[in-house]
Amino acid sequence: ALLCDVPNAGASAAALAAALRPYLNAPGARSFVEQVAWADSRLVLAENMNMRVDKMCMAMSVEARAPFQDISVVEMGYRFPVGYKLGGDFKRVLKDAVRDLVPESILKRPKWGFNPPASDWLRTNLRPLVDTLLTRERVEAAGVFRPEMVTAVRQAHIVERKYELWSLWTALVFHLWHAIYIDESFKLDDEFTPARLVAITDPII
Repeated sequence: ALLCDVPNAGASAAALAAALRPYLNAPGARSFVEQVAWADSRLVLAENMNMRVDKMCMAMSVEARAPFQDISVVEMGYRFPVGYKLGGDFKRVLKDAVRDLVPESILKRPKWGFNPPASDWLRTNLRPLVDTLLTRERVEAAGVFRPEMVTAVRQAHIVERKYELWSLWTALVFHLWHAIYIDESFKLDDEFTPARLVAITDPII
């Protein structure tokens, strides 16, 4: 685990469970799977994915639409049996709905990701930021992540021995925030301004 041992971690887990419990009380839920799906739609979808898509699209003057989030479509989706929705095939319900409208080659095509190439950025254009902020000394001083784990994750990802994007990105973003606003040991100079960070990622997109 990346995180250091946290005092009263048990109490924190209990507080988290209490905060999540209302989101698991899905109306008419027939199983725990449906409870989790309901919580996911209220938390991850509404407060994470939709928010990010909206912000990024607005920044580029693009109006985003989410037709599959139409209330009638969502309600219909909740009515399908769990066993049918979890039949082992990605987007099974959608594929069955359009099977007579879409070529079979499209239906059988592997799922494509919708993520920026951040994994490559960490190895290339953002590597100086990684090397500056994720030193053992900085990580140890902040006291949030285990220095040895951050070092292991960083080295494994950089040399492509293991895909560690999420762990490395989490550590990097936290330490960027910590260095700027908590210990004030890092400034966004000409090399690391937000505009510059956007510019240096452009060639990889």
